[in-house]
Amino acid sequence: MWFPLLTRNKIKENCAVCNRELLKFRYRPRNEWNIHGMICGDCHVMKSMEYSGRSETSGDKKRNDLIEDEKKISPKCGGCNSETDSGSEQFRPKWQWNLDTSLILCKRCYSLKSKEYEKRINYCAVCGNKMSFFRYNPKPKWKIGGQLCRRCWDNSNTRWKNQQ
Repeated sequence: MWFPLLTRNKIKENCAVCNRELLKFRYRPRNEWNIHGMICGDCHVMKSMEYSGRSETSGDKKRNDLIEDEKKISPKCGGCNSETDSGSEQFRPKWQWNLDTSLILCKRCYSLKSKEYEKRINYCAVCGNKMSFFRYNPKPKWKIGGQLCRRCWDNSNTRWKNQQ
């Protein structure tokens, strides 16, 4: 189906700075830039960096400085606090473990944390049985870390109801 009303009055517009044709995205310049007309994305980025007082490479320099500082410092394991050599394997903790991701772990501590996490996820926190597909989260007032099987959840729930 043809809609002539939608395509009839399309005016081709060019960037006010670099004179490229504006196809999909157009940006309105800020008043302090003293630019009249719409500008393209590249020019918008350049002008915003120019007026904010930053250059494109300043972020890269900071990032490179941080990387060099990390290389200079002999990192210690976040778990056992032992020195890790640059030749030995170094691991970062996974985000699910609720540890700072900037820590560095040795292979032994990493495997211990991994096993601890797998146990917490796959086994009941009360009885220690392997959990099935259905898992139950304990209520915060129970102060139990981990998930529960149905039987332990029911037992905990009735125990708390009887106490109150």
